[in-house]
Parts: sequence; structure tokens; C-alpha cells
Amino acid sequence: VGRLLTRNGVKSRGMPRRIKGRVSLPDGRPAVAARVFAVLSACPYLTTDLANTDDLGAFDVELPDEALWIVADKEGHGPGWVRIDCDSAVPGELQICLLRGSRTGGRVRSSAGRPIAGATIEAHSHEGGWIPYRSVRSDADGKYVLEDLRPLPHALFVQAPGYAPSHEFHVPNACDEADFVLRPESRIEGIVVRALDCPTTPPFISPRRPTRRGLSRSPASRQANALLK
Repeated sequence: VGRLLTRNGVKSRGMPRRIKGRVSLPDGRPAVAARVFAVLSACPYLTTDLANTDDLGAFDVELPDEALWIVADKEGHGPGWVRIDCDSAVPGELQICLLRGSRTGGRVRSSAGRPIAGATIEAHSHEGGWIPYRSVRSDADGKYVLEDLRPLPHALFVQAPGYAPSHEFHVPNACDEADFVLRPESRIEGIVVRALDCPTTPPFISPRRPTRRGLSRSPASRQANALLK
């Protein structure tokens, strides 16, 4: 991943920068009409479109000050990007190369073996930071297909309402399918208590268990109840 530095080593916070560059295909030809956008935040994933490349694969954009990465993307290819570093001199022209796209797919099921529809599957790259650059939802049969992935190791993250999230480190071509089994989401309810006269005492959780008075009779909860009286 390339590094983009600010002019004369001076940070440019609060001041947008004009950036020029070119996007090329894996064979070196210009990537015409490639989408160029900036990633403003990785979690949550926020982007803003900058431009589409011209017939020579070139772009000339004003870079938002909040930008973390400049990304170029085109259907049928894996995206290319340059990470932003706010401490260096801006090169004369950025060069971003698209990669040959790969694909993976699989199925999302519950621990009971039932398909999970509407699960969100994201592909994250760890080149210069975790970037969730591809996302898709599973169908009624729990199946999903992620296309135009970068042909490099990445992580697949899966989440669905009511289930604990799951992830898997995926290597393209080494495993064409990635199936996931999600377990029901577990919840812990309780009362967090800190003794005011003992600042070194760590907080503890008193699990709620139904009793005649609505509070647990565990040793921790008896101490909690005494403090609450």
C-alpha cells in the first residue's frame, strides 16, 4: 500500500488537498470509468465519491481532510487503494492499480442447521488497516456470493440479528467456499456494584435469578443487596 504525505511535511488538517492520479487495470491499460472515492471511517464504514476516471484512467479530485484511504474500484476487478498519511509530501501523481478479482461463497446456518436469511457477510482487508470493502446478504437458503474480491488474504465477518457474530480468515483459491454456523446470541443481565468505601474493590456482576424478592441469593448478590438497602 502506498503512503500519501502532506506538503512540506506539514499537517494539513482543516484544509482540503487537490490530488491527481491514474488508475490502471492489472494488465497495465488505463482503467476507464473507474469509481474513485475516499474512505472517511472504517468503523462505521463511511465513504464519499470523488470522481470517475477519464479515457486515460486519470482523475483530479479535491481530497476531504477526513480521508483515510483513496480507493479505486471497477466492476470485474478487485479494488486498489492508497492509504493517507497526514505527515508527508504529496507525490506528483498517485498510481492506483486494480487487481484481478476473485470470488468466494458459502452458506450461513444456525447451530440447529437451519439456513439464516438476511445475514450480512463482509470482506475486510488488513492492508494498511481493516477496510470492509465488500458486503452482501445471504438469501432465503442462507447462501451468499462475494465477487470482485482482492486476490489476497482477507477476513470474512458475518452477523445476523439474534445471533453472535462470527469471522474467518480466508485465503482466495485455497478454499473456494466459506460456510458459517452462527450460535444464538447470549445475554447477561445483572447489577454492577462498586463499594463506595473500598475504592480498590473491583466492580462485580450479580446475575439476576428469580427469588421471592426478585433478587438472586448468590454470595455476590447478597453483598449487592446489603449495599442497596
